[in-house]
Amino acid sequence: MARRRRQKIQSKRNRSNLIHKRQMQTDIKIHSGKDSGTYITQGMRFLYDNKLELAIEYFEKAIIANPEDARGYGCIGAALEHLGRPGEAINHFKRAIKLDSQNTDLHVEMGAVFWDLGKHKDAIDCFNRAIELDPTNLSVRSSMGMALFMSGRHKEAIAAYDDIIRMDPQNSDAYYGKATILSQLERYSEASECFEKMIKIDPKNVEKFGQMVTS
Repeated sequence: MARRRRQKIQSKRNRSNLIHKRQMQTDIKIHSGKDSGTYITQGMRFLYDNKLELAIEYFEKAIIANPEDARGYGCIGAALEHLGRPGEAINHFKRAIKLDSQNTDLHVEMGAVFWDLGKHKDAIDCFNRAIELDPTNLSVRSSMGMALFMSGRHKEAIAAYDDIIRMDPQNSDAYYGKATILSQLERYSEASECFEKMIKIDPKNVEKFGQMVTS
């Protein structure tokens, strides 16, 4: 239970980071009609303030102003997900992706919603596409690793974390993710080695080790 809670908290934290990123993008990258950009910027302020219904109203105005602007649909998807309406959120993410299939964040956000619904195979498809678009995105690779594990694809899950470690040998989170999976598979000796490397990289991770032991 503790591990699931941590995963959900991390999932929410990642989506919060995406909201911050999306807010900055609207301020510096208004690539469509001026009116739609203005509505999206205002909607993001409401989204950031957790005024979700108001945010959706402005995102809908952005879509009316420019139906080809994928950001309006994507932002509505994010707001609907926070409102606990995942089915509608996914539909809006799909519409956004249809307009902007090269947007990594859209695939990641839709994958996160699928993850929360327990639809790990669908989440994997989204994360896979995001990795194709941005192979250096280690956060998505980490999410992929856990989704693969939850789908019973254990070897692929471990390989996903090994890929992260090869790309960034000092990534303590990758060792933690790999150790978590190895522990669940009762491969305790290998898990212990990963924990030792994790703590060596960052001694503060001792707390994570303690959480794992008590979970």
